[in-house]
Amino acid sequence: MGDLGSDLPGVIRTAVLAAAVSCLGCPAPPPHAEHSEPVAGESDPSFSEKAAQLRTLGYLGGTTPSGGPAGVVGHLPGRTAPGLNLVVSGHGPELTLMSTAGETLHAWKRDVGEAFPGRDHKARFFRRGHVFPDGDVLAVYAQVTGLVRLDRCSNVVWAADNGAHHDFQIQPNGEIVTLVGVVHVVPALHPREPVLEDFVVVLDPSGEELRRVSVLDAWLRSDYAALWDESLPRHGDVFHTNSVFVLRDVPEGLPDAFRPGRVLVSIRQLSTLALIDLDSETVVWALTGTFRAQHSAQLLDSGRILLFDNAGLDEQSRILELDAHSGEPVWTYPGPGHSSFFSATRGQVQRLPNGDTLVVETNPGRAFEVSRSGETVWEYVNPQKTGKELVAPLLDVLRLPPDLPADWVGEPCPGA
Repeated sequence: MGDLGSDLPGVIRTAVLAAAVSCLGCPAPPPHAEHSEPVAGESDPSFSEKAAQLRTLGYLGGTTPSGGPAGVVGHLPGRTAPGLNLVVSGHGPELTLMSTAGETLHAWKRDVGEAFPGRDHKARFFRRGHVFPDGDVLAVYAQVTGLVRLDRCSNVVWAADNGAHHDFQIQPNGEIVTLVGVVHVVPALHPREPVLEDFVVVLDPSGEELRRVSVLDAWLRSDYAALWDESLPRHGDVFHTNSVFVLRDVPEGLPDAFRPGRVLVSIRQLSTLALIDLDSETVVWALTGTFRAQHSAQLLDSGRILLFDNAGLDEQSRILELDAHSGEPVWTYPGPGHSSFFSATRGQVQRLPNGDTLVVETNPGRAFEVSRSGETVWEYVNPQKTGKELVAPLLDVLRLPPDLPADWVGEPCPGA
């Protein structure tokens, strides 16, 4: 799948994938039933070590030497979209509330061992965060760990030790849709080697699980199953699903598969976007193209798809805004004449209310806001360090709604 039509133009590759619905008779592995009893491969002495490696989803730390300008290094105050920033840095388990001028207004910190007492895990920092109007935050730890809700004083409100990773989205009714990883042997894929299987999981507002749908099963039972390239491994981190986005108010004129409640996911290992229907537990639409190892896929109000294309230009990343019908780019950054950026792994993108785009170039620890014409109107370099004096990676910089209440900022915490 990852190499499907790699010598063809993107529009042809997209057409090939869309045409998969004609392959109804193609053989595909059957969906598996999630097991509770150990299977043969899980009794192998090396299984625990391999499983632990999968759960860490190891990433490089910093990649750029520190010592240059840091903090907000570029700012056109009249041009940037309004709102505070939630900064998620790879230097430690901390979320920071920051103004666009670079002033730190508040911070939340909680080590993984304090959120999940007694758990032996190497998660050292957060991956994504969300700020509630009362100053609480919801955060997912890096690697396959779990979700935690903290109050404004960083006390644990609740923690879900469920293997959540990468991403989550809070729904209008307070439910939380996230990605959860389970490491086990899936005999339909490999009789002995462990698989990191991803699930779309729905939680209630207190973190209790309501339902889960296997991304693997949804793919295998779909019309796209035969497009999983046989050259790709059937064990290990087979999909690396890295973003989740629930469709809500779907604009008119989109393909019929785009319906409210369906979930758009980014499958990095297949360089594919997919829509999952949680009721039928099936992939109902999928798209590939010239993008590779992508992250942060989302449906815009315009009906176009926005994503962070990590490697579609080899050692240069870009932001793509795609037509949902053809898969063709409608807007790209960088465009001709603009400077390049690159994050081999991770990366985030956010379309702002004023039409600008906020880009998080994770590995070098940089974020920037660009206008539709490609002009940089705000730029931030992580001042935090990691490793041997390297700039700490920026897991996320999220521009918060300008009307989000912040009257709790500066209020003292009990015992402080």
